[in-house]
Amino acid sequence: MAVASAATAALPALVANLALEMAPVRVNLIAAGFVDTPLSASLLGDQLDARREELRTMLPIRRVVGLADVAALAVHIMCNDALTGATYDIDGGQQLLPHWQPPGASCRSGTALRGVVVLPRLLHPVHPVVGPTASDPQSVVGV
Repeated sequence: MAVASAATAALPALVANLALEMAPVRVNLIAAGFVDTPLSASLLGDQLDARREELRTMLPIRRVVGLADVAALAVHIMCNDALTGATYDIDGGQQLLPHWQPPGASCRSGTALRGVVVLPRLLHPVHPVVGPTASDPQSVVGV
């Protein structure tokens, strides 16, 4: 778990450096929190409805992030040639709630975890979005 968390935390720095090294190719990062997908459903099983309800009541947007939300962000990043070297969090505002902890989480130091960023991203890995221009058919999008 520590290695996966460290690798996830390092991705924004990697993307920023890749954007500099690969210019004029644009490199950006979509960092998704919990996204309601068939994978989420299979991983959560019986807990899916409870998780959806928890997110609806907790998230500032009062709904669960869906595939269409992530796809719209990817299209926006590809269509704007001025965007490079950035990390785009799409989590419904979950990271704005620094004292929220996933059920069952604990903190040995006595302070609140920011596990809202780490744990959901392990379920849905961050996806790089790479492409020189929006009109270039060679652009690569991982969503």
